[in-house]
Amino acid sequence: MSEVPLVSILIGTRNRSTPLLRCLESVLRSDDPTLEVLVLDDCSDGLDVCDLIATTLDDPRVACFRSENQLGVPGGRNFLMGRALGEILFVIDDDAVLTDGDDIQRSAAILKGAPEIGILAFKVINHESGRARLRTPFSQLARRRSPRISERRQLVSYYLGTAHAMRRELFERCGPYQGDFLFGEEELDLSYSAMREGYKILYVPSIVVHHYPQASVIEGELVDRSLTELELHIRNRIWLAFKHLPFPYLLTSLSVWLAFYATQAVRSCQPRAYVRGILAGLRGLRRLSRRPLDRSARAYLRNHYGRLWY
Repeated sequence: MSEVPLVSILIGTRNRSTPLLRCLESVLRSDDPTLEVLVLDDCSDGLDVCDLIATTLDDPRVACFRSENQLGVPGGRNFLMGRALGEILFVIDDDAVLTDGDDIQRSAAILKGAPEIGILAFKVINHESGRARLRTPFSQLARRRSPRISERRQLVSYYLGTAHAMRRELFERCGPYQGDFLFGEEELDLSYSAMREGYKILYVPSIVVHHYPQASVIEGELVDRSLTELELHIRNRIWLAFKHLPFPYLLTSLSVWLAFYATQAVRSCQPRAYVRGILAGLRGLRRLSRRPLDRSARAYLRNHYGRLWY
C-alpha cells in the first residue's frame, strides 16, 4: 500500500467463517483505495481464517493475523490497534454488517471536522430470535421519556462495542484496553478514560449497523478460562467502579449491579458463579490504579445521559 490510510478497519474473529465473510463484504463496499482492513484470528479451533480470506477475497486492502493464544475482546483490539496505520480506527464485530460502505468515509469526515470528538457511537440493530431490537447508548428510561431520542445526533457518554470509530490519538492517550477484562464492560472503561482526558463521544444515528449475535467467543485458552460470562461481568463491574467512580457513587453502583447479577444468578441457578465473580473482582483490585472521575467528567456524564449512581 503506497499511501498511509486515513482509516483502519479492525475486526477480531474466532470460529466464525460465514459471519466474518459477510462483515468483510460490507466493509469492502467502500471505494477508498487506501482503506486498511486488519483481521485478527483469535486462536480459532480447526479454522484457518487467514487462508479462508486469502482464498475467498481478492482485495489487497485486507491483512490477516493469527494469535495462538486467545486474547479476548479487549486484548484482540489492542493487538490490532497496535498494528494499524490509520489516523482513525473503525472497529466492527465480525457478526455485524455495515449498511453502507460510505459510512466509513462519513465517520472519518465527522472526526476530521470536529477535533473535540474522540469517539463515534452508531445506531445498532440487533437481529436475534427473529426479532429486530434497537441498541443505542441511551438508557431505557431516557428512551421512554423521549421516544425520538435515538434519531438525534448528539453527545453521549458511552459507545457500543459492536461498531464504533475513534481517533488514534485517543487510543494512544487513554488506551490500551485493560486486556484482562476479556469480555464485558471494556467500552465503558475506555469511555470513562476518554471523558477524563476531555474527549467527547458523539452519537451518529444516520450510521446504522446490523448485528447478528453469535454464540459467545470467550471459551478456550483464556487467562481466566475458569470464569464464566456471568462471573466476568461481575468481576469487571467491581473493577470498573474501583477504577473510576468517586466513593459515594462506587458504593451505590456496586450495590445496584451486584443485586442485578444476584437476580441473574438465581434465575440461572448459578449461585456459586456469583460468589466466584465477586471474589475474582476483589482479588484483582490490588493490581488496579484508582483514578476517580473529576468534576468536569462527572458534569459531562450528567449532561449526556451518563449514570453515576448505578
